[in-house]
Amino acid sequence: MTPSVPGEFDFDKLASVGNQIVFMYMLTAPKSALVQLTQLPIVGTSVLVGRGYGKANVFKTMARYSNIFRSLGTSKTDADGNVTTNFGEPSINDSGYVNNHPDPEYRKILKEFWEAGRDRDVYMATYAADMNSRSKSPTAAFDNPATKVMRGVIDFMSGAFHHTERMSREIMFMSTAELEFAKQKKAGATDAEAKAAAIEAGVDVTYESLFNYTQYEKPRIMKTPVGRISTQFLTFPLQMTSFLIRNGLGMIKAQPTAGARKEAATKFFGTLGMTAMFAGVVGLPGFSAVMGMAEMLREAMRPDMDDEDADGWYDVDDNGNPLGKRDLHLWFREIFLPSIFGPGSSVADFLGLTDAQAKLLQRSVELGPISAITDMNVGASTALDNMWFQDSVPSKDLKSGFQQMAFNGIFGPLGSMGEQVMSGIDDINKGNFSRGMEKFAPAFFRGSLKAARLSEEGESTAGGFKLKEAEWYTTGKILAQTLNFSSTEVAEIQKANFLAKQVAVGIEKDRTKVLGLLDTAITKYNTNPTDARWESVEEALHGVRQYNYVNGFYPIETDTVNKSLKGRAETRAGAWQGLSVSPTMAPFIYPLVQSSRD
Repeated sequence: MTPSVPGEFDFDKLASVGNQIVFMYMLTAPKSALVQLTQLPIVGTSVLVGRGYGKANVFKTMARYSNIFRSLGTSKTDADGNVTTNFGEPSINDSGYVNNHPDPEYRKILKEFWEAGRDRDVYMATYAADMNSRSKSPTAAFDNPATKVMRGVIDFMSGAFHHTERMSREIMFMSTAELEFAKQKKAGATDAEAKAAAIEAGVDVTYESLFNYTQYEKPRIMKTPVGRISTQFLTFPLQMTSFLIRNGLGMIKAQPTAGARKEAATKFFGTLGMTAMFAGVVGLPGFSAVMGMAEMLREAMRPDMDDEDADGWYDVDDNGNPLGKRDLHLWFREIFLPSIFGPGSSVADFLGLTDAQAKLLQRSVELGPISAITDMNVGASTALDNMWFQDSVPSKDLKSGFQQMAFNGIFGPLGSMGEQVMSGIDDINKGNFSRGMEKFAPAFFRGSLKAARLSEEGESTAGGFKLKEAEWYTTGKILAQTLNFSSTEVAEIQKANFLAKQVAVGIEKDRTKVLGLLDTAITKYNTNPTDARWESVEEALHGVRQYNYVNGFYPIETDTVNKSLKGRAETRAGAWQGLSVSPTMAPFIYPLVQSSRD
């Protein structure tokens, strides 16, 4: 699409290589391959039910095709009944359901459906195929032996991801075609008319529910070298957002008929419902945005400390914690949901649940029953919240925040991969060799490396704070981690820790900022005591009082101010023409810059 120009640097090829490296590094784990199949129940079933095929028919038809995974479609039966095995390309066309269908005529129709989908390239419009050019040319076509080896490694590592994605598209296409064919026949259509309608419906539904990842379907900006790097993982968010918005608006008034609005509503709420099954309430689209808007409204409504109705414990929760509602996302997870579904809650008492069962119910609502019951954190990969933006540690100031935003905007996942590798180097330098190697390794190997570490050391933070002992990791949990599925329970703890740390860091940041502003205002006033500068001191003191009003449990007292001002003044006094080091090192460091000061 963007041919190279002789004599010019091929930026497009560089971007393609960068995309492939990121894909191999981040998405070649068995987990990534298995998660591809979840789009069938999350979106596919909702689309089929919305089109009027009936819930029972939809689930029954898709269940038939799911039998492919018992044999992975590796057996082929020719016209004479001879069976051969093909381990390279598992396919619906080779499944027992198609090959052993009792009606020979219908078996022929099913194969015609599959061939029609193949001819229209519906199955190969996968993300893995787009990243690795799997159908571009066979390995034997490359003359360079090193290139052949590299191509073989890439095909091997991306094979599971590509084939599960491709098979999910085959299941979607064939299920739709079969359902539409039956619908058309019931309406009195001829075989030819029914097959034509079935094939068209199969193409439409497959692209609608599983999306189209080919370059032809992407916006122009995503095809440029820079765009391909920075927007590598944005095709799914873009198409899923479009799907939800179109159906969300369509169920209100955008669609012209009641039937069309009902179809849009079925697709919209069906997708949300299935998402909740895998990822829970916190995985629903817009959850974080809703929490953020609620916090924004709360801050806008917070009384000023000079108002008559001022309430110094504005964030207090029902347990009397003055920080209980400071972060509503954390409050929702850790206080609200447990109070409704957790141990000792009214729901748990009504259902007669034990504490363990109530905890499981609470986790199921929060993170999804599938993730909670299996303790495999599927929700991390199926959640529709934060599709466009990921949680990150808040920047210490606007400058670093802008730099991080610009860096992520330009380099996207490639930059994230670079950060991860650098973090791995830091871990190794700190003596955490096994943790560092996990960050170096492509996703294909990362799960096994982490499973080995967990079985020996248990789970801990980068700072060495223990989350779970090694004994807690059973054989099942280790096997799941080998596939790169982390524990849902551990993920719940880690998320709560992250949110709580954000609250603590935010308060410390505000405290440091207020004391710094006061120090700056007093220093300037002492240098030149004018009325304007005294007003700045009063504003800074007002800032201290405002901080104390919001954070009365951790106040800035007079002694705190005096120590802060004294410490900063001593630091300035000990500096030598702008150079400040600790008093212990000063006698040795200052002579090093003596020449520039003579």
